[in-house]
Amino acid sequence: MRRGAFGLRASGALVAASLAFGVACGARPAVPAAPTPAVAVPAAEPPAAAAGVASGRVVLHAGRVVTPASGSVLANAYVTVEGGRIARVATEPPEGGSDITELGDVTLVPGLIDAHTHLLHEEAAGDERAMIAEVVTMSEAERALRGVVYARDMLRAGFTTVRDLGNSGHGADVALKRAIARGWVEGPTMVVSGRALAPPGGQFERLTAEHLSLVEREYATVRGVDDARLLVAQAFYEGADCIKVIADSGPGRTVGDAELRAIVETAHRAGRKVAAHALTEASAAAAVSAGVDSIEHGYAITDATLVEMAKKKIFLVPTDYPESFYAAFAPAGPAHDAVLTSMKKFRAGSIDRLRRAQRFKVRIAAGSDAYVPTSSGNRGHDAALIFRAYAEAGMSPLDILRAATTNAAELLGLSPDAASMTAGGVADIVGLRGDPTKDADALQHVTFVMKAGRVVRRDP
Repeated sequence: MRRGAFGLRASGALVAASLAFGVACGARPAVPAAPTPAVAVPAAEPPAAAAGVASGRVVLHAGRVVTPASGSVLANAYVTVEGGRIARVATEPPEGGSDITELGDVTLVPGLIDAHTHLLHEEAAGDERAMIAEVVTMSEAERALRGVVYARDMLRAGFTTVRDLGNSGHGADVALKRAIARGWVEGPTMVVSGRALAPPGGQFERLTAEHLSLVEREYATVRGVDDARLLVAQAFYEGADCIKVIADSGPGRTVGDAELRAIVETAHRAGRKVAAHALTEASAAAAVSAGVDSIEHGYAITDATLVEMAKKKIFLVPTDYPESFYAAFAPAGPAHDAVLTSMKKFRAGSIDRLRRAQRFKVRIAAGSDAYVPTSSGNRGHDAALIFRAYAEAGMSPLDILRAATTNAAELLGLSPDAASMTAGGVADIVGLRGDPTKDADALQHVTFVMKAGRVVRRDP
């Protein structure tokens, strides 16, 4: 997320306006690598628990079922769910006289995955003090409780799993993840990063000396190679499932090459993934060289770096939105036309970046980076707008569906059956009006949601 958007972060929601106002990030110097001792890391905690898994048998009857991996479409499909798993997919109902849930002319697909969320963060467009105000006026308990609302929005919009990448205080994301997994509140399965590892100051605007301690409530400051390794281990101890590193946060505020390598090596030794927030050309190249698992945003990424990403199978998570979304944030008054022009230029650049990524066969995982309040009042609704943006950049409907299912599942380190509409797959199932293999807009028309075999949404 952040810094660069409306004077704030580099999210797809805000970065265009910040660029319009001339906010930019500078390149960072290279730092030579240095070997360091290994750091022990605790075992991973499963991102989901059995508490939310439904017992009993459910049979769904729908117009069609899509298996994203193969692209196959099965018409007039009956899906039998038992114990939170898909037991059978066929064109005939199962024997035994089971009650059948008739869903009508909808398409069933695996539950959608948003690989870049901030469920515990909210930041109004153009409010440069919002992040500081959130840290000093809201307790982590309050942020987690507000996150329950956004988690419910996401789940009911069809996102049954999310990767939440920081800006959640110190441990509040872990608390929300556990509350959902234990069935205390309704929401998607969460894979969380905890505090992002960052250069001094994190993504805050300038703070006075007496307030610098606020940074550590939101970020873990990297101060060298050994420190980088220890911070990774500390994050896992505190309940993180993955690591997020802020590779750049403004001119001279970067994580160096050696530190990036140390972060990646320590996380990979523990079998965990690393996401790198990278806005500048230099930081994206450095993060790819270090071997991160995904580049978040990557607005200034070069062809050479995209080629390396394809070779190393590093994912790009494009946090993009349609031009109409950005236009809604253009301020009224004399600056309106200039800002709108800059936003259009930014959007054209992000489209070009995603088209080039496709040309070089870089793997794409869907991520919204949604955190800005909008007129919809629904975080899940806003997150789903990324699919239209991907279509504008030339992604095929099936590739968009894969970006939000099989690709994202692989990036998050989930099991292969986590995004499968075949027997044995996890029963995270979404029903859509329309056919997402023909029109990506169908992903915004959710009528049915099942998570781990439990129905959480069924429209009449």
